[in-house]
Amino acid sequence: GSCECLANVEGPKCDKCKALYWRLAEENPDGCIECQCVVKGTTSGIGICDQDSGMCHCKPNVCGEPCDACKKGYYALEERNYFGCQGE
Repeated sequence: GSCECLANVEGPKCDKCKALYWRLAEENPDGCIECQCVVKGTTSGIGICDQDSGMCHCKPNVCGEPCDACKKGYYALEERNYFGCQGE
């Protein structure tokens, strides 16, 4: 049979974080913790992070661990901008 998983965990063996969560570990009360990505700066547009490292996948002109800043020489981080920020 299948297991009853913790809140943020899925899979037949409860061995995988749900989308938008990472770091499956016993010490996490819900199994995995929420990704901290800034949605308007991510390529997915929904803030998915790497399930092992928690790293966010930033748009080309965006930087910062949570994809929350424009690279040097760029400005105006916008969700509807494919590259994330406008060039000067």
